[in-house]
Amino acid sequence: MIGWFQARAWGMAKRGSLVLVMALSLGTAACSAPSVGGDPTAAARTAIAEGQKQAYHTRLPGDGCDINGGLWSSGRNTSVACGPNATHVSEGKGEFVGELFFDWKDGYAFPANYSVAVSIAGLPSDGCAGITTRQQKNSLGAYGLYICGDGEQNIVRYNVTSGKPTTIGGADQPHAPPGLSFQITVSSIGDQQCMQVTGQQKFCATDAVFKTTESIGLPVFADSGSGSANFSDFTFTPLP
Repeated sequence: MIGWFQARAWGMAKRGSLVLVMALSLGTAACSAPSVGGDPTAAARTAIAEGQKQAYHTRLPGDGCDINGGLWSSGRNTSVACGPNATHVSEGKGEFVGELFFDWKDGYAFPANYSVAVSIAGLPSDGCAGITTRQQKNSLGAYGLYICGDGEQNIVRYNVTSGKPTTIGGADQPHAPPGLSFQITVSSIGDQQCMQVTGQQKFCATDAVFKTTESIGLPVFADSGSGSANFSDFTFTPLP
């Protein structure tokens, strides 16, 4: 499944990043940090500092679903439905992926090190879902950390220009038990990109190519082209 996974993941990274760049461009033009004492620079510094240290949790991720103030966008033609207990995300027709992007809050900057956890349910046997971290500004670069319905676990790095993935971790990891539901926690700490599926051993890949984060993603895709999953309990935690 790895060969297919990489080809599909490349399409995901390419399309997802282009959508994210567009969303961020529109956000930059339309929004500005609120003034603190009439000093916009002070307001920007305050927002950046808050983003560096503040943890965040929402039961329902996604624009229109999250009621806790987080900023979200989605991939092209991604279908998003807010349920009572989870957000349903699915690929649009003709697309490679369905994806949510967590863009933090207005004016906030992501810290260098952090962890992200999310619950995934309803994953088809031929599908994969997970978390993308250290998405790069105005490029296709990012790390992707995935669990698939058949239990495969994988960490990839996306090339900043082509978006093509290189597997940097998981090839030697035993599969998790196949299933529809998983709890995944990932972390980016220095050059360590790590993931752990609940009940499985934590493993890491050493890679220092990307050090900053413009956005965090929640992608899902499937061999059938109709990938979908339910995401819930999204938690972002800054780390030293």
